[in-house]
Amino acid sequence: MMAPLMFGTGIENSIPTVKGGIVRVDEMAKCDHYRRGREGFALLDEIGVGYLRYGPPMRTTFRGSGRYEWEFADVTFGHLVRTNIVPIVDLCHFPPGTVRH
Repeated sequence: MMAPLMFGTGIENSIPTVKGGIVRVDEMAKCDHYRRGREGFALLDEIGVGYLRYGPPMRTTFRGSGRYEWEFADVTFGHLVRTNIVPIVDLCHFPPGTVRH
């Protein structure tokens, strides 16, 4: 028996360096996610996308050795639960040591 098809999408949560490592780009800010995230979640629900690769931005979540700030995750994941979208959680998908802060 074949497993059911999962159709999903993702919102990029990285903040890579560009221009030879000189400029850092917040991908969530670039796509206006901080302001319009709930609208985006509602649109996913409207078109029937039930899975979302999503994670809070590491630069605002990881605050230092043993220190984390989960408020953004609490708010956004709470909204995903209310709109019946299953998150595929991604806090950091770069290998350790490849991202400079």
